[in-house]
Amino acid sequence: MADSKRSKTKYEPRDDTEVREPALKRRRHDDNSKPRTSPDISTALQDVIANGSARGYTSEIIAHATELQRLLKPTDSNQDGDQNKNETRLTNSNMNAYSPPLTPALTTLNARSPADNSKFGTIPPMPTAKTPLPADIPPLPAITDPTLTDAPFTHTSMLPAHVPPTSTNTYEPLEFLGDAYLEVIATRLIHARFAGHSVGQKAGLRELLIKNDTLASYAEHYGFPDRVKTTKHERSQGGKTWSKILADVFEAYVACVILSDPQHGFDTAEQWLTALWAPKVLEWRARGDGKVGADEGLKSSQARVLLAQKLLGGDAKLEYLQERPMEVKNSRTTFFIAVYLTGWGYTKQYLGRGSGRSKTLASAEAASNALEVSGKIIDTAHKRKCDALGIQPR
Repeated sequence: MADSKRSKTKYEPRDDTEVREPALKRRRHDDNSKPRTSPDISTALQDVIANGSARGYTSEIIAHATELQRLLKPTDSNQDGDQNKNETRLTNSNMNAYSPPLTPALTTLNARSPADNSKFGTIPPMPTAKTPLPADIPPLPAITDPTLTDAPFTHTSMLPAHVPPTSTNTYEPLEFLGDAYLEVIATRLIHARFAGHSVGQKAGLRELLIKNDTLASYAEHYGFPDRVKTTKHERSQGGKTWSKILADVFEAYVACVILSDPQHGFDTAEQWLTALWAPKVLEWRARGDGKVGADEGLKSSQARVLLAQKLLGGDAKLEYLQERPMEVKNSRTTFFIAVYLTGWGYTKQYLGRGSGRSKTLASAEAASNALEVSGKIIDTAHKRKCDALGIQPR
């Protein structure tokens, strides 16, 4: 009996709000009613704010209406923001996101630039005019994804307690990826331009470009130490430990530049690193391991053969002697050789000198240098040889 009475009890609303709200819902879904437009919503919200108290609306409902009106109201700053976003999207979709400035080093392109039909894809040109760092260092490309901007500078220990480490929110996992990108980009740069150099020479150049000391020096120039978020203990280590951290941060930054722009990120990083590495490549090219490649070594060897053909015969001899002690710098050896002629009226006559990563390469360069700087002596000796042996001059 009690249940029957309970079921027949008429529901009495506490106030007229509960009467109007169902009616509003029914009207919203009425097939004959048209969807509300933005002005209709704004008008309704303004009505709630102005007359809500008189109609018995709670202060919470009025506060919600006020906040909704604020969020829906267009502002100049929002319009400007939308316009900037659209311009950014348009820019990113129609052009590469990064282009190094036309510095003196980038004005003249190397004749070694790869052919357009390279199966490795487009490889940025390498400058030939030597410009020292840091005066000509290229600007730092931006990380375009806001979720990645802090990641290259954050150590795992600095994450908030409620934030778990991921593969993209600290520099430790990102440097693993960045290291691989750096090696690929350096290899593309070297392989496309120094095909005649030996594998050992090319590997040495790559190691020079991506080793920790090199990357740490770049990180220092770009002000990365001030942005690194790590423990005081890590900072206090100094020396190789701190240098390794800066190198890791640089590698992580490269990874984030590429990850933040799937369409242009790799091209951006490659153009940036090509311009950044150019002075160091040219320095390697001019001395040490990069001075004589396999192709030029062949030419120099031919010069040594030619010098022998011109001068050797009878008791004449050419001596390739070490001019000064071997030098070791940055794990690279350099030999210094000079060539001397004894015979045809000369006694230990200096002809030329050369240097190289081995005695063979240094001797070959010395012979090439002799043909350039001691032409008169060589011609005179050659004529005496031909007269003495009764042969025709070459």
